[in-house]
Amino acid sequence: MDKKELITKAQLKNLPITESKLNRYINLGLICSDTKGRGRAKGTLSHFTEESLDILKEIQSLKGINQKHIIFTLFWRGYNISWHKLKDAVYNFTLEIEDKFTEVNNKTKDPEFADYILNEMIEESVPKKKPGRPSNQDLKELKQQQEAEKESFRNILSVVQLLAAGSSMTCQGLKLFSRPNPNVTTQTIADADMFLDWLNLRTIKESIQRSEKNDYDNILEIIHCIQQYWNEIEAVSKSPTVNSAIKEIVQQINRFYPGGFTFRNVTLIRYLILAMLAFGKHQMILEFLKSDQTKTLFNQFVNLPFEKNKQ
Repeated sequence: MDKKELITKAQLKNLPITESKLNRYINLGLICSDTKGRGRAKGTLSHFTEESLDILKEIQSLKGINQKHIIFTLFWRGYNISWHKLKDAVYNFTLEIEDKFTEVNNKTKDPEFADYILNEMIEESVPKKKPGRPSNQDLKELKQQQEAEKESFRNILSVVQLLAAGSSMTCQGLKLFSRPNPNVTTQTIADADMFLDWLNLRTIKESIQRSEKNDYDNILEIIHCIQQYWNEIEAVSKSPTVNSAIKEIVQQINRFYPGGFTFRNVTLIRYLILAMLAFGKHQMILEFLKSDQTKTLFNQFVNLPFEKNKQ
């Protein structure tokens, strides 16, 4: 169908679509068409599939999501969107991150101001205690929690500062292997540093620029595999007899990415796509996720015995 037919059919389905709105969706890469020539000096004709109507309906259901971010949600859902526009959106997201990191880095060069920021973040993240005078035990637990959060935020700040400076991640930068361990050798650290070398904003931007449609197809398959694992973990976590480790995983992910592992969680989708484009090795990841050994280990994990002593 051509553009006019698409608009007419959409309106018959009570979808408030106008030509200008449809053009905006096309420019954002949310709706694709096949373009065919009409003949010499007669221009071209755009042909839309029935899926375009489904996409228009989906877009209407995604109220509250910024229009420039809807492409990520449609991608997750498996719709035929413009991968070129998706690529541009991922690249722009990287630039946003770079700007934010630079801003944070500039503002936290002053140690006193950095401490002030850390304290503000801790105030926001540490749960408020119940009303009333706290016991000594409550105060002790609160202090321990604050110190743990402060250390965590310091580590995050170090990572941001390294990335803002254009550096790659290292074990030292991520505070890995900071405690003495006889099993960790110099070679272990060197191998880990080599593995982390991709975690560099310049490298990430170059990876995005080199990306092709096949990369996004593979990433979508990876996301759907992870989604299946997550759905099972989340379902198991609701059981009163679930192992505490599983509950902790779900709580931590929901803490950092409110809304959970769903197609509506644009922030999570963007970070996943960005990380996988940067890291590459999509076939290796797919093979790992789909392997019988991984599935067996996963099933063993979700069926970990319940710790009765923690009741």
